[in-house]
Amino acid sequence: MDLENLIDEILREPAFVMGYELSQRLPVLFPDRGILEGVAPTFNVQAYADAGFCITAPRSVPHAQWTTFWAGPGFGNVDRPQQAIFDVTWEGERLTLLIMHLNDQGGQYHYYLVARERDIADRFHDAVCTYNTQVADDELLV
Repeated sequence: MDLENLIDEILREPAFVMGYELSQRLPVLFPDRGILEGVAPTFNVQAYADAGFCITAPRSVPHAQWTTFWAGPGFGNVDRPQQAIFDVTWEGERLTLLIMHLNDQGGQYHYYLVARERDIADRFHDAVCTYNTQVADDELLV
């Protein structure tokens, strides 16, 4: 078992065990690393990277699946990863981000952050979610 084959292997599992399988396999692949599993919709790492707070690079292996959706007038098309692994650089740390859309828990996407220590994954997660819940000045009601 290796990270390059993990997505393919997990997608072949029954939907109701996919999340559990990932939760079980990642600590075996990364025994000395901190792992955070999440489903928060505010964890939009693309927006955080677009704002210049981190650098993300999708891995070419395994194949990254992307979906395009229309975000509305003035916003156009938006590409989102469905199944993908990213290398992330943030505050001098290197993290691995696995994004999976599993057919469980209402179809939410699951993400798994792997870092040198769990505290680093927690801090990155907090920074991304905090950024994505801030209200822009032009959205304030007076």
